Amino acid sequence: MACEPLTVVVFDKVKLFEISHQSAAIEALGRNCLRTFAAKQEEQATIFKLYSAQERLEFFEKRYPQMLQRVSLSQLASFFGVARETLSRIRRKRVS
Repeated sequence: MACEPLTVVVFDKVKLFEISHQSAAIEALGRNCLRTFAAKQEEQATIFKLYSAQERLEFFEKRYPQMLQRVSLSQLASFFGVARETLSRIRRKRVS
């Protein structure tokens, strides 16, 4: 579920594969998109395995500050895998 309006583009997988076989540029674009997506997935998996909730918050504050301004505290807590109260406590400690 999205938190704000967004645009979704849906491709027919069979047609996309057909077009990629006909055009090297489309194939390269597809490979680049998959590579970028896989790298971001790997980065997030690593962050959630190795970082504490406080370190995850710090990482996302540095890397995606605009996201933290647009998402509610409850949604952030859920994303970070902690209770809302825990996230509030982490944020409060950092401010003091």
